[in-house]
Order: sequence, then C-alpha cells, then structure tokens
Amino acid sequence: MNMKLRIRKSAVVVLLGLMVTACGGGGGSDGGGSGPTDDINGTGVVAGSVTGFGSVIVNGIRINTASSTFSNDGDSISQDDLDIGDRVIIRGTFSGDGTGTATSVTTDEFVKGSVDSVDVPNKLFVAMGQTVRVDLGTVFDGVTLETLAAGQLVEVHGTLNGSDQIVANRVELKTSLDEYEVTGFIDTLDTGSQVFTINGLTVNYALASVETESGTNLQTGMYVDVESSTAPVGGVLAATSVEEENEFEGVEEGDEAELQGIITQVDSSTQFVMNGITVIHGAGTSFEGGSAADLVVDAEVEVEGSITSSGVLQAEEIEIKQDENVRIMTTVDAVNSTAGTLTILGLTIQTGVHTQFEDDSDAEVNPFSLSQLNPGDYVELRATIDSSGLTATRVERDNLDTVLELRGPLDSNNGTDTMVILGLTVMTDASTSFEDQNDNTISSAEFYATVDAGDVVEIEQDPAGGPIVAGEVSIEELAP
Repeated sequence: MNMKLRIRKSAVVVLLGLMVTACGGGGGSDGGGSGPTDDINGTGVVAGSVTGFGSVIVNGIRINTASSTFSNDGDSISQDDLDIGDRVIIRGTFSGDGTGTATSVTTDEFVKGSVDSVDVPNKLFVAMGQTVRVDLGTVFDGVTLETLAAGQLVEVHGTLNGSDQIVANRVELKTSLDEYEVTGFIDTLDTGSQVFTINGLTVNYALASVETESGTNLQTGMYVDVESSTAPVGGVLAATSVEEENEFEGVEEGDEAELQGIITQVDSSTQFVMNGITVIHGAGTSFEGGSAADLVVDAEVEVEGSITSSGVLQAEEIEIKQDENVRIMTTVDAVNSTAGTLTILGLTIQTGVHTQFEDDSDAEVNPFSLSQLNPGDYVELRATIDSSGLTATRVERDNLDTVLELRGPLDSNNGTDTMVILGLTVMTDASTSFEDQNDNTISSAEFYATVDAGDVVEIEQDPAGGPIVAGEVSIEELAP
C-alpha cells in the first residue's frame, strides 16, 4: 500500500465520514435490536454514522435536536437539509445510556466540484484532483459509479485513509454548484507565489481571505477548507477563502468524545492518529471487535474517551469496525420488529441503531424503519458478518424486481459447478458467465480454480426463485 505517513498537527481536528439517514431524504430507524448502554457520558462531541432521524442517531446514540442549531459550511440549515452519508459533528450533553441532547449539528462537504476521471474496476474516481474511493458503505444519489462520468459535478462526503484518499460515504450528483470546495492537508507551500497543493490540486490563494485558528500563516501539514467561486483552470483553483479547520472548537479539557473514523497513522503500540486526532490507549482501554493489534493504518474505528490538557483523545473504549462484505438484493421473507430482525433467503439478519433504513420505492415512506418493511418487499441489504452472524448496516427498499444478487465471502466450492456463499448453495451451468476481479471474462474452470474460502464473490440470478443458479458470477476480492 502506498501510504503517506506524515506527522500531522495533534490539534483537535476531525475529518469524519458519516452515514446519515435522511430526514426529508428518506431515512429512519426504529432501533430494533439491542442498543448501546455504555456510551459517552457528559458534555462533549459525537461524530460518526448517523443512521436515523426523529431524534438523530449517531454512533448508535439517540440525540434530541429540538433545541439544536444546524449549519453547513458556516451557513444556517435545518435538519431536513441533511442527507444520507453527510458528515456531521454533534456537540451537546450525553447521558451514557445511548441518549443525548444536541446544542449544535455541523456538516460540510469534503469535495464539491467536477469529476476528472472514473475507474470502475478499482472502485474509485478523481474529483478536484482528489482520489475518491467507494465501497459498499458509499451512498450514491442521482448517480452510480458505473454511470459517473468525467465533467459531471458532485458533492462528496467522506474521510481520509492512510494514503490521503477520500473514502466516500456519500456521492451526490449536482446539476450546478454555487461554489467549488476541497478539504485536506497542505502538502507543499510556496508563500512567495502564494500557492499550495492538496494532493493533485494546486491552490492559488493570492486573492483569498485566509483565516487560521492561531492567527499564524499557512503551514505545510495544516488542515484547511478551500472555497472558490470558479472551477479549477489548468489544475489550479483560484481560492476565494482558505480557512484552517478546527471542528473541535470550543471543546475543553475533560470533555467527552465519541468519534468514528479511519486510522491514518500509527505512532506506537499505544498511540495512533485518526484523521488529525492523536488517540492514546493503554491498559485501561477496552476493545470490541478486535484488539490493540488490529489498530493499523486504514482500520475503521469508533473511539470513546476524554480530551486531555494537551488536546489528545484518551481512549476508554475502541471498537474495530468490520468490513461490509455482504450485499443481498431480493425480496424479504419475514420481519420481526420486536426482535429487530428480518429474514432474507432464509438468513436471519439483525438490525439496530447502527442500521440505516431508506425507502427508494414509489411508496417513498419517510422516515422509513424496520416496522414499515413487509414480507415480499424488494430490498438491497448491506451487512457485516462475524461469529455472531449477519448485522445489517443498510436496508434500502426498492421497487419490486425479479433479480437476485448475492455478495459475500465464499464458504466452499466443489471445483466444478457448485459453491456455498453465506451457507447458501449456488450452482452454475453452461450459461453462467464468469468475471475476475478486473472485470475480465474467464472460464468456469478458471473461476473454480482461482477462488477459495474467504474470497468475496458476487452472483446474479434472473429471474429469482427456486434453486439458485447463477447467470453471472464475479470475483470481488481475493483473501490474502
């Protein structure tokens, strides 16, 4: 992996990607399944995956926003302006029982601008010179990666990985933009020419208003938000404003924080950086979903702790997030709102406060929740899998379709015409087409000789029904 392991400022600055379930955009959750009982307790900040509205649910915490202010890029907005995948930071008071009361909710796009190029096989695109990676957790609005094209305008919410690439939580197609924007760390700086670079974008700030938290000049490694009224010309953005970002402004020593993000740098066995925030952990830190050995670059984590006098986060609890390797598109067999489960293809799938719900069918129920889902509804479900089973991260109801799509880690294959995915038997025959990881056509023999247990495979059957006989099979990921 090509990683830029640069020493960042340890000032309390956050770049956090979020999964925001829309209010007005179609989202909700009835909190099926067990909720958290040991969350942040006291005054502080919560930033992470927002999975429901009514109250706003962030990192599994139900937060009352009735008396909260809402803002985007410094402009006043309302809760209805939030969409699935928006990155938010919520300040307020939290009760330690999975509830809280917000005083402010802020959100800001990571990139607003034109698409430079699209690379579907590698699941990425470049916009405003910034490489944007997409995965099963990315929410697309008005476009998909396959339909995205150079020259189109997009808004991207996300967070940085260890290679300074944006891991997108939301990509929204726009017909026009009132401003162009990019957020990131200054890579190179020429004060004489008044230009700096953020990854592949050159920024000319000669005519820009510049604001830093400390009142000092711009510096290499500083995390800034750049805005312009015009699109880049020849790879150069003429900035109208450059502002050092400090999304923890107002946070004091002893305040609590619960943050979700991606590890961008590991400094030692007890310290890592999560997108600009230094996190300290030790013997008093408890772990879920893994151990300290799993705290590596590009691991997604959720950290709960308190802010020290030096502005770092002392971790009390760290959860290592599991990969979303499961996607199923088919009709629902059964729903149990009391237990917080749904059944698809005979598989029981748990939902909870971390699960996003969205209704993209013609019915457009809004907000949408598990209790409004019915047997026979056609859904796209994304999930994680561990020793306890399948847990849904997203449930999206769509208009009825005849296609079955199943993606997940391979349990086994017989080497000729049958495989098992998530315990489900999938057969192939002479009419089945096969593709490798790079979307190249391969033979049945090549496929069965290549894949092994743990590799992620996606199959499609159309029409669905009866034994699963795949019309299309593709290799999504090979186990190391």
